[in-house]
Amino acid sequence: EVSIVDPDKWDFLDAVYLITTTISSETDRLERTKEQLRSVGLLDKLTIKTFKPDNEDRVRGCYTSHISVMQDIDKKMRKKSDYRVLILEDNLETTGGMSNSVLESIANFVEVKEDWDVFHLAYMMYVPGLSLNKQKEKNVVQMKASQQSAVGTSAYMVSKSGVKQMLEDYKQNKFTDAVPNIMAKLFP
Repeated sequence: EVSIVDPDKWDFLDAVYLITTTISSETDRLERTKEQLRSVGLLDKLTIKTFKPDNEDRVRGCYTSHISVMQDIDKKMRKKSDYRVLILEDNLETTGGMSNSVLESIANFVEVKEDWDVFHLAYMMYVPGLSLNKQKEKNVVQMKASQQSAVGTSAYMVSKSGVKQMLEDYKQNKFTDAVPNIMAKLFP
């Protein structure tokens, strides 16, 4: 199968993480996700982080897995002045909208705009309190959110400042809410 996306187009990323769980019945989901990531040229760049499910509180389990990945990023990239890391969940779905031109737009945006924290790659049909503003860069919109505007965490990029803010919130508050809700609070 030939990739529809040139793998070199992802070179603007410093790392790519995939969050998955140890639930044996969901191993097919991980394999489907890996196949999708292969089709868009990401499989070879992937670091897979596997977590045991938190059966008492799935929302907390999701939160702690994202925080653990961010702690790993912070540890490995601490000496870099900035970085761009793609974080994915194993429930993602790639679409026909993924193309070389979309990746070029994203790469150009994050190269030029230095003060971003989180860049969502997932599309949500309807999110209360969310508005979208066109940007100069084709294929990129700015999301303006309220705290009720949780847009999910299936696919997002995070910068050094985004990781620092998420880890600072964790240090001060520990688990208080779902990851998307914390992001909506920290990065409106």
